[in-house]
Amino acid sequence: MAWDDFYHLPMVSHPSMEALNLDGPESIHVVSVGSWQIPFYFRPAPPGGFLNVGFQGGIERDRIRLPYFKRLRSSKGWAGAVLIISDPTITLSDDLRLGWYVGNDDFDLMPHLEALITRVQAFAQPRHLMFLGSSGGGFAALKLSQKFPGSLAFVSNPSTEIPRFTPWRFKHFMEVCFPGRSAEEPEIAPRLTCLADYQMPAEHYIYYLNNPTDVWHMDHFVKPFAHKVGIPSQGGVSPDGRVRLVLDAYREGHGEPPPPVYEAHRQEAIQFYLNTKHA
Repeated sequence: MAWDDFYHLPMVSHPSMEALNLDGPESIHVVSVGSWQIPFYFRPAPPGGFLNVGFQGGIERDRIRLPYFKRLRSSKGWAGAVLIISDPTITLSDDLRLGWYVGNDDFDLMPHLEALITRVQAFAQPRHLMFLGSSGGGFAALKLSQKFPGSLAFVSNPSTEIPRFTPWRFKHFMEVCFPGRSAEEPEIAPRLTCLADYQMPAEHYIYYLNNPTDVWHMDHFVKPFAHKVGIPSQGGVSPDGRVRLVLDAYREGHGEPPPPVYEAHRQEAIQFYLNTKHA
């Protein structure tokens, strides 16, 4: 078996999604889908608990090694199985920092992530499925959680519509992933939003954390999302009780919550989910 010297874990390659084999210990995996490779970390656990599915946000390409597994270290303290997926979209260019797990013009990554999560779920046999992500990773968590009724998405400062992101970053993303195309084209536009997909009442659960001093995200993402699900932009719970918006000024501007703050909200998200689901 191959060995990943950076993560100090076994490394397993799978020639296709159909050939995926998760037997064995905690490992780094790479599954091939056509010419694309999807790297992921998987830590098994006894069935009947949580399957935690994590996604990355933007990264400093000159500082962070690929593949990158967001919160791998802190996930050691999470109960249940853990699946953390590295975004192969950013490998399309050496200076692409954020890919939102979209893929490109020739390859829609999201359906393949849905298939991967479905296969891991069938193997792990969890009772609960939890998606986690911040910023661009929050986009993936929100979009994919819709495909799994009864799941929970815990997101912090997420993007909900990619064209509303910082203009120069979005422009570079389009140049790399959809060169010569428009974000408004009917084949592309649905891939760049998770907000348009939402139908209320929701079939899953969302704990949406945002920093109110992150003015750009408040104006471009929080307010449209809150309006869509029927929550005041100052925070609250949707009429169906399944979506909670929480504002916490844990830092100035956009950025990750400090680890203790993140963990406190993660635990609060789980309690919100369990209490609401079993009410």
